[in-house]
Amino acid sequence: MLHGIQFEQKFDAGLDGANPCFLNDSFIHNGIATWPVKNPPLLFTVVRDPIDRFVSIYGHFCVTNSQCGDKTIHQFAEDVYLSYTGHMSFVTENPIVRLHAFPHTEFCGLYQDHKKYEVIYYSEDREDMRRQFLNIFDKAEVPRAASERALNHLTMSSTLHAMKSASKKRLQILGWNSTGHNSYDYPFYDRMIPHNVCKWISFEIVGTTLPNMTQLAVGLGDRYEMIPYRIPNYRKHGVVTCIAPLYANEQWQYALFAAHLYRRYGSFLQLYVRSMIHPLFEMLKIYEREGYLQIDPWMRVKLKTVHEAFFNPNLHVEFRNQAAAYTDCLLQYKESAEFISFMDLDDVQIPRIGKTYFEEYSHYFFENPMTSYLHYVKEADQAARQIMMDDFTMSQMYTGIVDVLPSMEAGRFVVQPKNINFTWVHFPFSVLEDMKRYDVSSEENFVARLKPLEEYPFTSSQGIPQLFSRKGGMLRKPDFLPAEDANWLQADLKRMFKNPEIRAIWSRMPQDQFYQKLLTSCFHENYFQHYFNSKPEKMTCPGPERCNFPKNPGIECVNAHGEYYSTSGNQRMNIHYATQSHFRVEDGCTP
Repeated sequence: MLHGIQFEQKFDAGLDGANPCFLNDSFIHNGIATWPVKNPPLLFTVVRDPIDRFVSIYGHFCVTNSQCGDKTIHQFAEDVYLSYTGHMSFVTENPIVRLHAFPHTEFCGLYQDHKKYEVIYYSEDREDMRRQFLNIFDKAEVPRAASERALNHLTMSSTLHAMKSASKKRLQILGWNSTGHNSYDYPFYDRMIPHNVCKWISFEIVGTTLPNMTQLAVGLGDRYEMIPYRIPNYRKHGVVTCIAPLYANEQWQYALFAAHLYRRYGSFLQLYVRSMIHPLFEMLKIYEREGYLQIDPWMRVKLKTVHEAFFNPNLHVEFRNQAAAYTDCLLQYKESAEFISFMDLDDVQIPRIGKTYFEEYSHYFFENPMTSYLHYVKEADQAARQIMMDDFTMSQMYTGIVDVLPSMEAGRFVVQPKNINFTWVHFPFSVLEDMKRYDVSSEENFVARLKPLEEYPFTSSQGIPQLFSRKGGMLRKPDFLPAEDANWLQADLKRMFKNPEIRAIWSRMPQDQFYQKLLTSCFHENYFQHYFNSKPEKMTCPGPERCNFPKNPGIECVNAHGEYYSTSGNQRMNIHYATQSHFRVEDGCTP
């Protein structure tokens, strides 16, 4: 009995959080100890010896996880300095490394107001740490009983990081085929996300299943649960480009440019779609039919055991679960593609060594046989947004590129799938032993990200452009897009537009970028302004769920849906998955 309420433990797929405990405000928080807060409140920070911290950062990122290529600790120190003084470097392009490498004084206003803070000096001596914390809590007038209980974990429990302790867990997998079944016990292979900004992270396990498997199940402690699985794509490709999941997407200019550009240079596009305006989706389905690309639904995380009004897991998943989408793409083409690149839809890369992506990537991997993946820097090229569709040409996409801006963004990467089993958003977090990342010099090649301007006057008669170089605004002499390739793109676009279905869809394509304006403002407010100003404590887990998507805006969208399933109350773990994924036309796009 709780406050006179009869409570019966119940597990079911249709339950939500509105149980008797919630409705009668009977949660345990009512019994938590409280005390008056000191006014003004006491501020404190934990600092670590800077040399010890720097060596630890280098050891973690560069030695243990091989994320720095062949950089020595001296070269790494130079990169940290360049990033700190506002210049491009390896550290600048890797947001997680950058946040770890910056000094403590960059956070919480310590540089300006350090005298306001009490300082705890980090030590591996747990008793010493406990004494320092206890002294701070005493100054803050926290009752001794509460502070001593709160500090017990410093001397009485393990503080191993989740990514280390998780490797000790084991997951039972069962497989069936026409001849019988076997039971396997797999360790967790590795954590896919290297930071703790988001509460929901992905892990990957690796093991061997039965040949010609017909069913797959996961052990939940006292029982097992059947789970869906997919057979990989066996159609051979030289290069596959995995595009980050698209949501509220209305940028038909980038979609058309990407479809023809990647086709020209020999890459097959894999698209994941959460939501997209209906005319653009219809057009891309025709491109799918013509063999340019493949479209798969990418659904939101949905728990059948908890209503989203009480807990929305999508608020705690990084960039609409982009790491999982990239890994899904990697595994889908692992046995059929020679190389796989990972891009956004507005990223543009032109091969400089050879005439195709395959030739360029082959060159780098052949010349550097111990390379796990290639890393390209990214430039922020500002492009004019084509407002009028009547005279749209491919040349407008690159004649509209009006400037090259300094970029603080992470670069893009390319893998040989045989050497990589999973990846994060910006690079593979774990690579095979003795293999290294190879950084392609920006003088050799780069990835351009097209950032649209609101308006810029231009005509299709401007001809083949020359882009501004990253060096002081001088013109880049090698054409960004060779004339021969530009002519091919335009001819291929005209060929596709002879299709009467495309011409009919084209007349319904919107000219306004309704969702783009909303998302740009939302992401800047919740994430990017804090990242670029080195204020990680203010950053939220980045994703479209934090943006205010208006209901029923009168915009016809295609949204990803599926049949969701959840388990609950199991001894070892619960699983949540979706089947029968499909697209549905609705009023408004979902985040």
